[in-house]
Amino acid sequence: MAEDYQVSPELMELTEEKLEKIGQEHTRIAGSNYFRENRIKNQMVWGRTMVGEIGGGGKESYNIQVDVTEEKITSTCNCPYAGNYCKHAFALLYTWIRAQNTFKRLENIEFILSKKSAYELTSILMGMVKKDPHIIQELPIDEKYLYETSQEKSKRYEDFYRISSPGIQQTQELIERLRKFHVAAVNYMNQENHHDAAKVLQAVILKGLEKYGEVDDSTGILSDFLEECIHLYSGCLLRTLKNLEEKKDVLKQIFELYIKETHGFAHSMMELITSNCSVHLEYQFVEELCKGRLTGLYEPNQTVEYDREKIIELLLELYHREHKDDKFISLARQEVDSWRICLKLCDKLESLNRMDEAVRYYKRAVEEETGKYPKLLMQKKLAELYENHNQKEKAMEAYISYFDERDDLEIYEKIKKLSSETNTWENTRNKLLISLSKAGKCHTLIDALLKEGDINSCIKLAMMPNQSTKDINKVANAIKTVKPKEAIALFKKLINYYIALKRREDYTIAVAYMKDVKDIYAQLDEKQTWEKYIKRLIKQNAKKKVLVEEISPLV
Repeated sequence: MAEDYQVSPELMELTEEKLEKIGQEHTRIAGSNYFRENRIKNQMVWGRTMVGEIGGGGKESYNIQVDVTEEKITSTCNCPYAGNYCKHAFALLYTWIRAQNTFKRLENIEFILSKKSAYELTSILMGMVKKDPHIIQELPIDEKYLYETSQEKSKRYEDFYRISSPGIQQTQELIERLRKFHVAAVNYMNQENHHDAAKVLQAVILKGLEKYGEVDDSTGILSDFLEECIHLYSGCLLRTLKNLEEKKDVLKQIFELYIKETHGFAHSMMELITSNCSVHLEYQFVEELCKGRLTGLYEPNQTVEYDREKIIELLLELYHREHKDDKFISLARQEVDSWRICLKLCDKLESLNRMDEAVRYYKRAVEEETGKYPKLLMQKKLAELYENHNQKEKAMEAYISYFDERDDLEIYEKIKKLSSETNTWENTRNKLLISLSKAGKCHTLIDALLKEGDINSCIKLAMMPNQSTKDINKVANAIKTVKPKEAIALFKKLINYYIALKRREDYTIAVAYMKDVKDIYAQLDEKQTWEKYIKRLIKQNAKKKVLVEEISPLV
């Protein structure tokens, strides 16, 4: 993609000391309090930008965006605050500095979505539209066609080639026209006439690819249709092309399409090429096409831009299918600066039990890779490699390095399993918990301690000043049957906190926690203690009429 979504160094190096130089002290304090209350929701980060949202005094949510460059920090928010940095912006900034692991990273979302097929992306989008029809307004779709009947649509299709303006309408018409030939091809296949079916499907694919850049396929329907055609075409070729020269001619055509393809069909075309190579001469022919393009010897007078990595991946797939491991490894080594090629190389080396080499390349990638996601992926793969080969101490070390960057509870469990097997869990556990504590990753720390059954440590953490309400609530609910008195203390802490906010919606939350306290006192058969507590609470807050109203049913 054109835009770089990797988080910038400016954001990664942001500190609380830098925040002290901007805005007003009271808004910084309020923002810090919002962080402790875990108010920021739906936070996401990319490049120099972070966004999030936070509930306002009423039902409205405030949307915040903060941009951080070397020179300055700028923020926007739809709240009424007239200054440059509102408390919501500071809440987002403090959340980033203290709890980066709660931010969704757009670079990861881009990577994940790039691996989805057009069909999967369409299914995801359709599911989103079903849940929230307003999403349609954000899509580049001409709304008038959403209400069209089948008869009206059929009438439009008749004039397809007379329409010159690109758009969704043309896409629908193109698919409808191509689908008629698709149906004819399927009929040929049902009659076992795969030769004619292949010809028809080839024409459909070529026409679809020719027109693809001219129409709007934001719905992904055309790409999904063409993917299906490519799959059917591959099956037909396997049944019809027996003569080597015929096959070479077809393979050359597909290869030319493959190297020039820019619309996301490369993987399907690579599969189409490699699945139709069944003997050495066919593999050799495609290999020569690839090498010729790479060296410039193949049609040297023609200047064609192409993706070098795409051709390397095709060559590697050819070598893999023909079991030419030496060639695979030699080529992958030359292109190992690409982390995707590096992954393929390491997988191949591991499959050949050449572990030391795989380890070397993984370590090199971890040291040299600048992208956060690929770097962490390599670190995790290295740990898994060690684990698969029963090198428990090295696996544990690699998992710990990964955990330091991304405190994942699943990895915590892996570290626990490995260190338990090496009788080092107690020492390792303490190091992990200290590391989490120093990094201020209290959410993960409390989750880990709860998994460990270390209730006392959880209580100490929850009772600390400035702890998030979410974590206090989590601990209180976890211990209310085994440590009821301590649970009451935590619930009372939450009650006092929400009462101090002086808003009706917060009073409602406080009363919900009072119900928890009442239930625990009832289990302890301490009804009088409860009555004294609630009466004292009402007396202390007598001037807060709305709160007293909320509490009254509990008395």
